[in-house]
Amino acid sequence: VTVVDLLYSKYHILPDLGVHDPTCCIADTIFVDICESRSDEFDSIGETVWEASLILCSYICRNFDEFKNHNIVELGSGVGLLGILIAKLKILFDEGNDDYNSFVTLSDYDSNILNILEVAIERNFNFYEEKFHVGNYCRKLDVNVQYINWELFRPPWKNTTIEIVTKNTMKSGCIIGSALCYMSQHDCVADVIHYYFHNSGINKAVICQIGDRDGLQQFLARLTALHLNYTVSEVSSEVYESAGSAIYCQALAPLWNDKEINLDSGNNGNNNHTPQDDFNNVKMQFPKRFLFDLPVLCGKSLSDSANGVSNSNNSTEKSQFHNHLLRTKREAFIIVTVIADSECS
Repeated sequence: VTVVDLLYSKYHILPDLGVHDPTCCIADTIFVDICESRSDEFDSIGETVWEASLILCSYICRNFDEFKNHNIVELGSGVGLLGILIAKLKILFDEGNDDYNSFVTLSDYDSNILNILEVAIERNFNFYEEKFHVGNYCRKLDVNVQYINWELFRPPWKNTTIEIVTKNTMKSGCIIGSALCYMSQHDCVADVIHYYFHNSGINKAVICQIGDRDGLQQFLARLTALHLNYTVSEVSSEVYESAGSAIYCQALAPLWNDKEINLDSGNNGNNNHTPQDDFNNVKMQFPKRFLFDLPVLCGKSLSDSANGVSNSNNSTEKSQFHNHLLRTKREAFIIVTVIADSECS
């Protein structure tokens, strides 16, 4: 019995957690489509999947109860892998009723990345109540893209361009992010967290970092200066091994201006256009499909959580993908958890 069968028989709706294929909506497997860019430009650094994102994907799957029924704001979303995964997990496993609405916000500051995120939402969610809104059988989940420039959050808080969900509309929430601090000026991530803690229902932040990156110590020092309570913990062997063995990737056909191209062709419809031009141009896009093996990632079967739904096609699907995507050792990663005190709520 798939989620499609279950929901259609009971609620007469057909959700789609895969890409263009309702059969991808199965409790033990989640698919996420993203699109990377190939460029040597530093500004394109957010247009690829970082290893810390894979680690945090694994961490969230294994500790989903910490994020369940919470609104989510992801900082520095990049290509959107982490944010889209948690949105799909919430569709499957959040609890609530028809009157309860929640959201997942994917954010970044670069206009190119924001466009990539909007396209990723369109590719991954094929059923809408309105643009970028996803409906499921027990609640409405708003998956949206937001411009967030961290520098704007440095006090004093006077910049009217900061868009924030107020306490009246956001009861409980969590900030997530991966590899956010890799330059000294990224200490302002602490100011973003501080602002959200004092001006919204967000009361927790979970960030995965590589411990030796520039900016991390400045970030931790800024948390201390702002009197924010935080802990730094190592990544468990279970989380690390699951990220390496249970997250699979499949490279799809490259895109040129949102159209599939043939890299073996000499012109692709343009007599002056060569495959090398594609590789050298920042507009070259490399779509990838990620498969998340939830029972391994979560350390248990999710059939109970998904009302008895199981997946019989998992092994067949995985044969089309490859895993072992991590190259950095487990000891290099850390998890920074920031908790709001009573004065922030």
